[in-house]
Amino acid sequence: MNKSLFVLLSGLAIGLSLSITSSPEFPEPYVAGHLIVTFRPECRGLIKVENRDGIALTGISTVDELNKLFQTKKIDKAYRNPNPNENAKKFSIDLIYLFTFPEGTKLNELVNVYRACPAIQSANPNYVFTPDYVPNDSLYANQWHHRNLQCERAWDISQGDTNVWVAIVDQGLEWTHPDIEDNLWINHLEDINHNGRFDLGPPPGGDENGVDEDNNNYIDDVIGWDFYGWDNNPMPESLGESHGTLCFGAACAVTDNSRGVAGIGFKARGTGLRTGLYTYYSIQAILYAADNGAFAISMSWGSSAYQSELNNAIQYAWAQGCVLMASAGNTYSGGSPRYPAAYDHVIATAASDRFDRRSIWSSQEQSNYGTWVDLAAPGTDVYTTNTGNRYERSFGGTSAASPCVGGLAVLLKSAYPTMTNAECTTRIFQSCDSMPDSTYRLGLLGRGRINVGKAL
Repeated sequence: MNKSLFVLLSGLAIGLSLSITSSPEFPEPYVAGHLIVTFRPECRGLIKVENRDGIALTGISTVDELNKLFQTKKIDKAYRNPNPNENAKKFSIDLIYLFTFPEGTKLNELVNVYRACPAIQSANPNYVFTPDYVPNDSLYANQWHHRNLQCERAWDISQGDTNVWVAIVDQGLEWTHPDIEDNLWINHLEDINHNGRFDLGPPPGGDENGVDEDNNNYIDDVIGWDFYGWDNNPMPESLGESHGTLCFGAACAVTDNSRGVAGIGFKARGTGLRTGLYTYYSIQAILYAADNGAFAISMSWGSSAYQSELNNAIQYAWAQGCVLMASAGNTYSGGSPRYPAAYDHVIATAASDRFDRRSIWSSQEQSNYGTWVDLAAPGTDVYTTNTGNRYERSFGGTSAASPCVGGLAVLLKSAYPTMTNAECTTRIFQSCDSMPDSTYRLGLLGRGRINVGKAL
């Protein structure tokens, strides 16, 4: 079988058309004409790669005899640091090379002959790895942002922890959505029938017994709270109140359930706290999330007004161990900060498109930017959950970007349970990718676009 693919070679992403093949002698498909060779330690300092008359040579006579016989075309050094540290020497990292031969060369013959060479410690095919985790969600192929963020790489490390959750402080949540319900945070003390779900109605079939089982002053708060309507059901009152449901899907829609979309957090949980997008109710929601064990709080809303009470609630949540993120806004503010994104201990999140540029949606709408912005995350045509048991293919705005960061935060906490909020925030910052955008080069998009795979 032959196909063209992109490979990661010597730490640099290089587009190469490689011939992939297989044979009974080897367990996995491999690159035709490639051989990964490790020299013995006594060769250290003696290897001098050069090309003579079209043949790649090493300066080691026993190896070069073989190179001439098999017409070695190219030799590439894996470890480029000219001063290898002791660990590199300990594991012979500085002695690993890739030999390239004419494509028709029989690999089993190469392996056997080079392994028999006294200067060679090992010789193996350049195997092609099969991606270990691609979710089976039916709309996954439409979610470009997972590819940009290298989510599959991250999910090979962690698929989330059901005990870690993000609070979406917003317009509420259509929690009965089939791609949401299984990833809801459950307040187990209020789950009267102990089935891990929120069942409306009184016992024995339902969870609403009218008793504050956990003594947190919120009666029957099995999946959170509606602070705007002041009851235990954060369901939106109309299909128009879809914002929180859209945000939830980006962070932690149920993944690998053969339907719909995948959330970055995979199995990590979430809740939608309904606030009507008012300051006071939002303050309450933030305090609720902080006191009830949320690790991340996503806020896809804001204004230019500094509000000390909201800031105090946010600083409280940080002191309680929460990671907080907020949208930077969808219109340019002239460099002025936007809140809550610009408060201390909040990850101010701009939006990026599929080409890793700052999102521009129309002549009137664009992702905000400024020196106070911390990073960017996908915010153009993000495929996610919507009210009415539907899906939305074009969710755009910095509103989409913030929950992407929230999903990353809970995935990190799932992988590293002892991680603090400060450590999580630092890792998110340090793992960002640069962006091909003039605004980024001017330092107005912070650290760049998040990279979930790199962060994990």
